[in-house]
Amino acid sequence: AVALSQAISGDGFRLCQTSDGLRATTRCAHSRAGAAGGPLSGMLTAIVAVLAFGIASSLTLLARLPMLRLIEDGFSAVALVLPCACAFAAAMAAFSLRFLVVSRTDPVPVVCATTRIECVNEDLREVLSDPGLYAEWLPDNLEGRLLSLVPGKDEVVFTRFYLGLLGLAARVRSRQRWTRGTSGARLLCSVADVEGDGGGMSGFEGFAVISCEEKADSACMVVWLCALDLAPWAPWFVRHALALRRVRSLLGLREWLASPAGRKHVSSVRKARLESPDAMLRMEPSQSAMLLQGFRRATAGGLCRPCDLERAASAAQIAFAVAWQAVCGGKEVALCASPAGFQMPGSSISASSALDASRPDLSLRYAARWAYASVFLPPAGSTEKSRERILYVVAFLVAGLHLAAISCPHLPWVVWPQGANQYTAVLSEDCHMFVEVADTSESASTVSGGGNVWRPPAASPGTRRAFCEMLCKREGFRVSGHDEVLCRAEAPGVFRFVDRGVTTVEFLREGQVAREMVRFTAPELCVRPSGWRFGMGSTYEWQGSAHVIDEVGGVQCDLSFGANAGRPDADAVVGTLRGVQGMDIGKIRGSWLGPLTCDGEVLWRGPKH
Repeated sequence: AVALSQAISGDGFRLCQTSDGLRATTRCAHSRAGAAGGPLSGMLTAIVAVLAFGIASSLTLLARLPMLRLIEDGFSAVALVLPCACAFAAAMAAFSLRFLVVSRTDPVPVVCATTRIECVNEDLREVLSDPGLYAEWLPDNLEGRLLSLVPGKDEVVFTRFYLGLLGLAARVRSRQRWTRGTSGARLLCSVADVEGDGGGMSGFEGFAVISCEEKADSACMVVWLCALDLAPWAPWFVRHALALRRVRSLLGLREWLASPAGRKHVSSVRKARLESPDAMLRMEPSQSAMLLQGFRRATAGGLCRPCDLERAASAAQIAFAVAWQAVCGGKEVALCASPAGFQMPGSSISASSALDASRPDLSLRYAARWAYASVFLPPAGSTEKSRERILYVVAFLVAGLHLAAISCPHLPWVVWPQGANQYTAVLSEDCHMFVEVADTSESASTVSGGGNVWRPPAASPGTRRAFCEMLCKREGFRVSGHDEVLCRAEAPGVFRFVDRGVTTVEFLREGQVAREMVRFTAPELCVRPSGWRFGMGSTYEWQGSAHVIDEVGGVQCDLSFGANAGRPDADAVVGTLRGVQGMDIGKIRGSWLGPLTCDGEVLWRGPKH
């Protein structure tokens, strides 16, 4: 913040470049003369230059000698080659000492760029805070991802970009925070994390947004300060050039915001900000943050829980039990879940006490997946257009996936009751949740709920079946789902959950008669290790595909998740809307961690909004 304030006032900075309405300055204390490493650095630079000239001259002389003479007179060849090799070794040693040892003591170049952008202050801050938009205006950007899931004072951001030198790329994991500077300037300060996914890069950078006095409601001055140690192994002038190249990309932001695509995005973000309701179903923000506590977005996509041990403990228990049974000549392994991990049947831990502790949570686990029902389903029921209705249901499905992964009731370490059981929960004054669990010991069971009767076929061993229903009469919708989930354990320590059930969304009239009906399937949930080690940390990912169909209008949507979406992000979502005639009427792009768009229109911004 202090460095940004100095850059705004120009205190301690000197002008180094101006072009296309952009003014670039650098800190005076980091000038080339004062930051070259002193007399030792200059002497080593001279030695490198002399030795390089000697090597080039010797190789040129050697190349002019006839090849036949080299063959006939081996001693002359050795006499010429040996000094060249010694000079080359001395040059490499001097180069290493100069650029790998002495340059480490050089201060990091601090460069800033200033330009004027025709945009409202608040809209400009929204754009700068979203790393997902870096690809729109930053030419060297490769990845940009916001890892924080809930609003907080600090946000964790992961970026990867080209350095602009020999095709090298850099990755930075940083913490950023908005603060207020002098004279009303808003400062976005970002400090790199040396350890972790950032690759060890140190330094800081930031933006300053200052409203213009003559056009306070339509124009701003933007300052980009870069003090990242982009190439610590390179000489100072190269590092300065790389920092200058990075801040000059501020011109790309100005041009993008002036383009039709940039103006359309700003208007959509402004509209969503004005109309954004509470994301959780009748819940306080503290309860939403409580559900996401301990989770963050993984750098490669997906939902990461760095301190999770349940998956690793369960996978280890299965591996040891399978190995022991294989040694003993057994054919199958029987394990049961408990709060302390898997236990052999008949162990000393009381199953009844564990079951009593988990009973109040099972209905809430099912309700969490439909937490966005009150946000998207009431407008879906009020519209008469089939395309808009199915888009609302798609947003409802995708927006609840991160909560469905966190509170998945089918995880192996979640205790389930023995036999058939029923659970109810009151989510609000007019919204009730009903869950009925089938008895998996029977070859075929009947589960009833809300007047519906479900008779599933005989399930394979290990399949969990349940019926769940959410009824909101005042808001005019009913959501019911039949779960038939099979868990597969894969190496190393991966659990995959395949759901063959179908969820139905019914929109009700005043007489409680279903008017429209939309059905959809769910993708596969994959819980894998967050790193290469067989230990702490888990990453939740949705993979495979899902199908959404409007029974009345005939519009349908095919969604692909993860690797099936054809994108490198593990949380990617790609979909296609098709009309009654089978023609494409819309393209869905985004992430189940936000944002989600359809033909440029924002359907859901993410769990933070």
